[in-house]
Amino acid sequence: MSRATKAPVLRRSRTDDLCAVRQLLSAAGLPIDDVGPRLLQHFLIAELDDEIIGLVGLQVYDSKGLLRSLVVALNYRNAGLGERLIRALESAAQAVGISALWLLTIDAEQFLRDMALTSSAGRQCLRRFARAQSLRNSVRTVRTG
Repeated sequence: MSRATKAPVLRRSRTDDLCAVRQLLSAAGLPIDDVGPRLLQHFLIAELDDEIIGLVGLQVYDSKGLLRSLVVALNYRNAGLGERLIRALESAAQAVGISALWLLTIDAEQFLRDMALTSSAGRQCLRRFARAQSLRNSVRTVRTG
């Protein structure tokens, strides 16, 4: 099977993924300062031929979760991998008792709007995004103020 037709494998992160995770996040301009072994245990990894090509993280706050650090390597974008990662994270979060999943974003709004047109996972994320809009603005104010 050629690389173009092979589907990436989604798996839980491992401690030896830390360096590659931080590199992929950094290349995408996403924060890495707090990404360490403890936070890494709540990440899902998309891997193809032993290369990490995408990931998404979950920060857990009691029964609430924050979806964070969604990134897909440039050469693998626009093929549905981001949506697969979000769906898998939502399932994993539900399995551990997360009752609400939130997303704070600066640049993923259009991705979520596009995803909402085709999947229930996207519609759920988009509704959460809309509810969190004022919180997102508050977070942005705190960072810049």
